[in-house]
Amino acid sequence: MASRKLIATVIVTFLSATSFIGVGSQLVDSQSSKPAEASSSINDTAYLEISSSYWGGASAYYTLHYWGGDSSSSWPGVSFNNNESASGSKVLTATWDTSSTHLIIVRWGDAAHTAEWNRWSYYDANAFTPNSINYFANDSWSNCTSYLVKEKSGDIYFSNANNWSDVFAYSYHSSHPYLTKGLGVFPGTAMNLSSDITFDSVSGLYRLTVSHLLDDTIIFNNGNFETASLNIDLETDSVYYKTDYVSTGDAVRGAAANFVYDLNTTRLAVSASGDIKDASICGISTLDATSICQNYNALSAEAKGYINASSIYTYTNQSSTSADTNISVSSIMSQLSLMSGVGLLSRITFTNSLSDNYSILLTSIICVLGTLALGGFYLLKKKKAN
Repeated sequence: MASRKLIATVIVTFLSATSFIGVGSQLVDSQSSKPAEASSSINDTAYLEISSSYWGGASAYYTLHYWGGDSSSSWPGVSFNNNESASGSKVLTATWDTSSTHLIIVRWGDAAHTAEWNRWSYYDANAFTPNSINYFANDSWSNCTSYLVKEKSGDIYFSNANNWSDVFAYSYHSSHPYLTKGLGVFPGTAMNLSSDITFDSVSGLYRLTVSHLLDDTIIFNNGNFETASLNIDLETDSVYYKTDYVSTGDAVRGAAANFVYDLNTTRLAVSASGDIKDASICGISTLDATSICQNYNALSAEAKGYINASSIYTYTNQSSTSADTNISVSSIMSQLSLMSGVGLLSRITFTNSLSDNYSILLTSIICVLGTLALGGFYLLKKKKAN
């Protein structure tokens, strides 16, 4: 009987240990998946860059004929710039099907498209891969070099370590200078300041949301000639963040900055009610608190470190007469966890590293061995009793 009990105990312990490993794996997946805060994409716009040295030397009309994809145009194709004449060095646009595999761009001397002056075709030798090009730069009388230019959408953050009185973001494309600057002429677009936040040991956090931005480089500046580093790569950074003159795009800090900024925005939206005053943490709804805690749990341990070290100028209790002060986001998250009932995965973090997985396995083995030892002790005691 005792042997059967021991075997049953070992089996239960083993199943518990393997379940523990399974839970750990689920937590690993949770840590690995975080909301995407920025993206690059291709839309149905074709870009034609003309040069005053070649096609742009005289006023002309341009069309794009395409086929081989989900749809095709009828000859002579769709017009660039709504069939308005163009000259000089600039970029023209037309709508087409990006899944096309063949195209012909024609330069016309008249709006009726009867007098062809020049053309460039991309089908004589080989078809191109769908969604691989959308930008065509005229660099000779008979040629256009093709490129792929992606649209960028997401949030850009700036931590004003240099205490500029104003912060602007100016953008440009490093390879295609004739593209319209997405954030306007220098100094660009003013960034939005959340002065209640202390992030990365700097008071105040700036954010600018960009949508369908073609530029690939950002210059942060104070509205005059003081500028930060240019090396924010909007093509590859998943979240855009800039902290000072020497650091560049930082996806981890960007994810943390995005979380803290959104948390503060939710707080600021709270309206006074009873003992709850405007912009209070305790006025955040249970639904919002749940969502905030779930988003927090989905972030990496490193991002949580930046979040926990941040603070927001507010108050945490329900007394409307309480003076605001800098409250750590770590304390705020504890309060939101109580409000929502969602536990925070902040102190025990599972990762995908082999060492951590081995640690989980080792812990399980120790549990099994411990159970065997207790079972052996039990049998020995039983034998002595008999």
